[in-house]
Amino acid sequence: QNIMAQARTGSGKTLAFVLPIIESLEYKPNEALILVPTRELANQIYEVIKDLGNSKVKAFPIYGGVSINNQIAQLERGINIIVGTPGRIIDLYKRRKLRLNDIRFVVVDEADRMFDMGFTPDVKYILDQVHTEYQFMLFSATFDNRIRELVKKYSNNKFEFLDLSRDTLTVRNTRQFYYMIDNYRDKFKTFIKILRREKPEHALVFVNTKKTASWLSNRLKSRDNFNYKVDLISGDLSQFQREKILKAFKSHKINLLIATDVAARGLD
Repeated sequence: QNIMAQARTGSGKTLAFVLPIIESLEYKPNEALILVPTRELANQIYEVIKDLGNSKVKAFPIYGGVSINNQIAQLERGINIIVGTPGRIIDLYKRRKLRLNDIRFVVVDEADRMFDMGFTPDVKYILDQVHTEYQFMLFSATFDNRIRELVKKYSNNKFEFLDLSRDTLTVRNTRQFYYMIDNYRDKFKTFIKILRREKPEHALVFVNTKKTASWLSNRLKSRDNFNYKVDLISGDLSQFQREKILKAFKSHKINLLIATDVAARGLD
């Protein structure tokens, strides 16, 4: 059954497509292709597959920013489930290192984010190369006509719509609140007041742009008597730098991590 599902980040949707794929594997190369918008999300889904699968399940994350040679070597050994970003998937396909003729499952995860990042032509190109009959599953937090048309085309207009967004809150035990600021220029001053009052030991700060992330990080680092170790993560960093910073954040060597929405997509 082809599926178009509305599901938010943190709703457990990864299990919704990973478990059925694992249960249906014939343990042949290139059985499942999971397309994601970011490297972080590719790694996250890969870790879920590793945790749930048995020793026979072979999966691997494929994305840019790292050596392609290791990815080619893994594909040559035979990968059942490929989790990748569109650009590197196309690169490997054009090099004839990745066969798409044997695909039985195709998942497009976080489709709205994929489209926002300009991956629409790449996603369509990849799907056009899959000539076998496959189960098509698309997950998105929001839907517009572009996404609906994509699902209709690549499912032959035969799909079931699932709404997974209304059942539970994304995070049950999260206290949510916001501050109204009359003057935009007071925003940074208010942010400092919030930090002093809440005293978070470990916090992730989301901003809209890479420029804002850099500005905020520099402002915080330059403050006197500021007892937080600050760093930032954005799309400009290499994969090695991103993984190094994330590791430091998870081990609490960084107290405040400034992140753009795109760069932080897929963080767990």
